[in-house]
Amino acid sequence: MLGDREHAIAELQAAEAGGYRTLIDINAWIRLDRYPMVASVRSDPRFQAIIARIDADNARMRGAVLAAGG
Repeated sequence: MLGDREHAIAELQAAEAGGYRTLIDINAWIRLDRYPMVASVRSDPRFQAIIARIDADNARMRGAVLAAGG
């Protein structure tokens, strides 16, 4: 939103490394990759890769929970 693409990507990378996996803003009911404030980085391949990794990890965790009968 502030136009600092490098800082935005670095912050998202740090959040992912720290365990961030919530792609839905529960207050606005919108996915992070569709959020208006990330418009400046949405097309960045690094941003797309982070979102894809988080999606894949969420799918893996969901599968593990379902396999365990959850």
